[in-house]
Amino acid sequence: MPSVPTTVLCHLPDGYLRLGELEGLFPAVKFVRVPTSGPVPPGVSGEVLVTVAGPSDNLVDLLGRGVRWVHCTGHG
Repeated sequence: MPSVPTTVLCHLPDGYLRLGELEGLFPAVKFVRVPTSGPVPPGVSGEVLVTVAGPSDNLVDLLGRGVRWVHCTGHG
């Protein structure tokens, strides 16, 4: 188990996932909500990005924030 929690950037519409439940089930994971459009707050970074299959004007910015794995919901 890593000493630093894995950070998951949640690039999802409001209400898409019940993040409170996920936080309870996976206490070693840090879930960070990020906007689906517009500027990404400074200092936001994470190893995992969860997003939807759709256009987004800030996706490229998020991918440059330390992301090593992307999961796209609705991909198949």
